[in-house]
Amino acid sequence: MMDPLMWGVTPSDKASSNQNGWNSAALPNYSTNTNLNFPYSDLPWIGNRLITRITCDIDHVDYWGEGRIYDGIVTGFRNAYNVNHQFQLVSNGPDKGRKIPNRVPTQDYTNVSTEPYLGDRTTRCVTVMGAPITELCAKDIARLVHPQGKVIAFGFERRSVDIKNLEQALKEKHFCYFSAPLDPPLNEIALLQTKTMNPWYLIYISTSALVDIASFAIQRDDYSKASRILIELQANQELTAIQKVISAATENRAFQLGYELQGQPLISYFPDAVQLILRGSHIRLQQCRFSAPLKLEWHTDRDGDRAAYAARYEESNHDRFEWMPRPVENGKYFTLENRRFGMPLKLEWHTDCDGDRGAFGGSTDRGIEPGNATRFHWLFRLNSNGSVTIQNRMFNMYLKVGWNPDRDGDRQAYGGSTTRGIEADNADRFQWRIQAL
Repeated sequence: MMDPLMWGVTPSDKASSNQNGWNSAALPNYSTNTNLNFPYSDLPWIGNRLITRITCDIDHVDYWGEGRIYDGIVTGFRNAYNVNHQFQLVSNGPDKGRKIPNRVPTQDYTNVSTEPYLGDRTTRCVTVMGAPITELCAKDIARLVHPQGKVIAFGFERRSVDIKNLEQALKEKHFCYFSAPLDPPLNEIALLQTKTMNPWYLIYISTSALVDIASFAIQRDDYSKASRILIELQANQELTAIQKVISAATENRAFQLGYELQGQPLISYFPDAVQLILRGSHIRLQQCRFSAPLKLEWHTDRDGDRAAYAARYEESNHDRFEWMPRPVENGKYFTLENRRFGMPLKLEWHTDCDGDRGAFGGSTDRGIEPGNATRFHWLFRLNSNGSVTIQNRMFNMYLKVGWNPDRDGDRQAYGGSTTRGIEADNADRFQWRIQAL
């Protein structure tokens, strides 16, 4: 590990990289550090001559590492292979001037490659801190890291040349930045930058791992985390990975994830129904079985409510068929307000002889009643055919229409009996198409 006071200084300028000094230096400290018995640790660079490479899984490689150092700050790791200049010695702390434990040599600071010693895609964790990340160094790190591994850079600004080199090399391996807490022993590192730089470490993992993490986050209703991952995937143009994450947001989860991404270009990857519900404009709700849009009738009942029907569309009264979805609880539920009458859709209190509840536009005098607000809340579930089912929050009933039309050819809308639920043979009675105006 380079002395933090010398960051930005070319490592070859350091006197400790002298071969004579290295030959006469004390052996590595294997009391503080674990001896990983790397056969070339105490040998200079020997290139491709008679070298047995490590091709099995490696837990940790610390690039430009010097082992664990306590020197007012904490750097390095006890159980890592430390890639460093063949004649570099420990530069700080109690072991200053000793040979580096578990050292994997590079020829110098320009010709940087561990390929003769360490196999491709073998390393579960590669770290680098406080030393220049050249293009060759970045390519070697990308070569080392396992497809399900991670790379962590400590103490670098993300806009720095070092990180640009690293991100470019990792992009070719389909690795992306990911913000997450550090686990032991990674969280034991304490640099000066921990107080002045945010973030003071950068984690990179494979897009396949990011897809798994995002999908798990969605199942746990952590849409904020999933959306951050999607934004990073988009920055890296990982379109396939984006589609996999969005496809993991099934049923109502698609709307909640979409809500987190409102205003982001990513919303264009979502199904049309999700985009239309979340865009903040009026929509039509087209009943699938009878191909009729939902409207409110002209006349109010004694409570000031208007019954909801699926009916033949009338251009002259188009606003009766138009509804504004308004998100509730971060897109988990929505209210549906009729454009013509300003009435929110609800279900009535009483059930009929079939166990159904009539759907109405609630009186504008009462509006959404605070004590009964969940009567006006609707959960959208995305179906595989692109349609949605619409479930009332209070009664857990799915919006449907009756079989028999009235004398005007309209069919009244209901919340279907919870005993029957969605009838498999008549599922399209419960399905609705979201239509743009």
